[in-house]
Amino acid sequence: MGAAFWDLERLARTAGGEVIRSTKRSVFGAAIDTRSLRSGQLFFAFRGAQTDGHGFVEKAAERGAAAAFVTDLSLLGALPEGFGVVRVDDAELALVTLAKAYRDELRDVCVVGVAGSAGKTTTKELIGSVLSETLTGSHSHKSFNNRLGVSLTMLNARPDDDYLVCEIGTSSMGETAELAAIVRPDTGVLVSLGREHLEGLGGLDGIADEAAGLLEGVPADGTLVVIGDEPRLLDRTSGFADRITFGTDPMCDVSIREVVADWDGTRFDVDDAAFCIALLGVHNASNAGAAIAVGRAFGLSDEAIRAGLARAAPAPMRLEPQTVAGIRVINDAYNAHPESMAAAIRLFASLPTPDNNGERVLVLGDMLELASEGPALHEEAARLIVQSDAADRVLLVGKLAGGMKPVLDAADVEAQAFEATDEGTREAAMTLAPGDVVLLKASRGVRLERVVESLENSAGTLTER
Repeated sequence: MGAAFWDLERLARTAGGEVIRSTKRSVFGAAIDTRSLRSGQLFFAFRGAQTDGHGFVEKAAERGAAAAFVTDLSLLGALPEGFGVVRVDDAELALVTLAKAYRDELRDVCVVGVAGSAGKTTTKELIGSVLSETLTGSHSHKSFNNRLGVSLTMLNARPDDDYLVCEIGTSSMGETAELAAIVRPDTGVLVSLGREHLEGLGGLDGIADEAAGLLEGVPADGTLVVIGDEPRLLDRTSGFADRITFGTDPMCDVSIREVVADWDGTRFDVDDAAFCIALLGVHNASNAGAAIAVGRAFGLSDEAIRAGLARAAPAPMRLEPQTVAGIRVINDAYNAHPESMAAAIRLFASLPTPDNNGERVLVLGDMLELASEGPALHEEAARLIVQSDAADRVLLVGKLAGGMKPVLDAADVEAQAFEATDEGTREAAMTLAPGDVVLLKASRGVRLERVVESLENSAGTLTER
């Protein structure tokens, strides 16, 4: 099943293109990056904001791609014999069109779509870990949650798998519904709401409306897994026939209780059954609750679900524990909005303090895309630091984060401000010392992971406290 779909002539017709050269290779899957390309995949060359994929077609052929979808045929003479070429008007649109068509080939695969604000990637990873305990399938690579990432995830799924887990992201109104139309999930999952992308989505009501766009792709006889602690999402999904709720509310179908988080991970109970995950933070118990709900909907036993959760590892730069140059780092630098920032600060405040001369240090960068509310929301985070006694020192990276300093200064919390540059993040890193415990948290655009890179480059030269 599905093999006929990958005939190059059929692919070209589906995408509205023309086969210029046939391929001698069998075809399966898709790629837009030669570094991760696998033998037999299609390579889609299109002009992005910074890179023109046509410059990598020859490399794709060398790495074993079966064919390329291109708009420019001037490179034809440089390509090896037997490498297929399909000309299309828009290679990016061709990728999306083929992903939509391939979804029909996955009718025996149970597709799970994860949408919402904070926790999508972690929840996707937890669901994948649970389902893989007894079933065969795959889930989105890293944060492949935009139009390109979702299409690649779909095109690389195998039609004889049991499941596929897709992450669905958004930054503007209507994007969730658009991606849900590609994924068409049999099981939809809505995780927590957060004040992110306010420039494109407005307030929490707009964000909830956007998240509920997932329902555009879930069939009437599908399953919807929804966080029961978010009234806005409950209201927008109240008419769905097969709805399963999860969260800390006792009325949830998967009700999470007795949550304990420490350096070893997070432990909690559901229906008097104990579960644990090797992920930091009380809020991750909720993400695990979504995975439990999905696992049960798939018919897995709690024993299998428990084993799958126990195997799950944190995604890179999402509360990822690291030890660098003798410094214990919680790297949560992948992204940030006010709710995830607050959760990270509370987590840091709850963890045991260093048992040596080290300090607890928060390294916080700008939360971006908050529109006019940005300054006030950063001050809100500063007040939480004061109230929770979260840190001995706070390092603020970026202009918006620097606006937290007056609040911290007024409360006699030691704070330093740095520019969000290579030099600024290096200077911040150089104030740390072996034995410190550090949390990194900022929006993706700040690239706060540069603090870790500076520490790695300075190993052995940092001054003891």
